[in-house]
Amino acid sequence: MSKHLKDYASSSKLMNVRIKYGEELFKFNLFEELVINENKISSEIKDQPGVYGFLLLLHKKLVRISKDLEVEVDKKYAELYVSFKRETNPETNKPYADEFSKQMALEDKDYNDMKKKYNEAEEKANIIYSCVKSLEVRKDMIQTLSANLRQEK
Repeated sequence: MSKHLKDYASSSKLMNVRIKYGEELFKFNLFEELVINENKISSEIKDQPGVYGFLLLLHKKLVRISKDLEVEVDKKYAELYVSFKRETNPETNKPYADEFSKQMALEDKDYNDMKKKYNEAEEKANIIYSCVKSLEVRKDMIQTLSANLRQEK
């Protein structure tokens, strides 16, 4: 493994995960959570499923929030688009063109605020998904270490 990447992973603020779900705030350092203590391999094996289950459940809850927000964003865009299509261009006395209506909907402040909330929710879900995938690698490493320790005895 690259020493540089290990140094970055151990010291980067990127590894400080901070996720709010409802009224709960979850803060942890992913690098520290992934460390395996060979001297405590039995407790590592016992603790892993609970941590994995927690993060997987949190991920699913965050995905649901993200999907619900995506629906709201799509609804807002559709409402805006239809409202602009119903307006008449004073220069031509015809409804605004599709491209104009689309652009006006995309530039709407409320739409963009909703889109930002959706993007933030999706980012939270993706961060936790990365944590879940990291724990899967940790699980594989614990299994390998445990098997190696049994063979050594």
